[in-house]
Amino acid sequence: MSAYAAIERFALAATPMRLALALAATLMAFIVNAYVNADIEHLLRGHACSLIECLSQSRPETRQAGYTAEDFRVFLGQIGPLRGQALWALLADLPLIAALATALLTGAGMAARGLPLSARTFRLLFLLPLAFAATDLVEDALLALAYARFVDTSALVPWASSLKFALIAASAVTSLLLGLARPALGQPPE
Repeated sequence: MSAYAAIERFALAATPMRLALALAATLMAFIVNAYVNADIEHLLRGHACSLIECLSQSRPETRQAGYTAEDFRVFLGQIGPLRGQALWALLADLPLIAALATALLTGAGMAARGLPLSARTFRLLFLLPLAFAATDLVEDALLALAYARFVDTSALVPWASSLKFALIAASAVTSLLLGLARPALGQPPE
């Protein structure tokens, strides 16, 4: 069985309970990620933040509206001695990537099941969450190179971040639209 076939089988076996568990795992991983990065957030804000306040993160790679290479260079200068901690904190991003990709894939599977979609459309729908995960891993690798002072990746990191958020949005919106289109296509809602 090919890797794609296993992914498609996983997605098409989606249930509301599996989606709820994936979303709960995403929330828990996000909270852990915020906690791990609290010292960096404290440094950027100039004061200690409560857990709720730290959930609204100010690191450049968390900005959905984007940032520039110069913004990232300024950020690296601000965190200075905490670069090593930022490097280790990237490990906390891995469960978040896995949980969010699972939630997106599960949502896509629920939205697409039983709809008269072409094989290519199914493939694209199920590859969007995987493309997000791959892009987020590339972003983390670029961040790791910058935090470890191996190479200046500030020109590439903003592009990876923007692509990551675009893929999340594309996957979520496509699943939502397919789910809303079910009645128009004569399919019962799940």
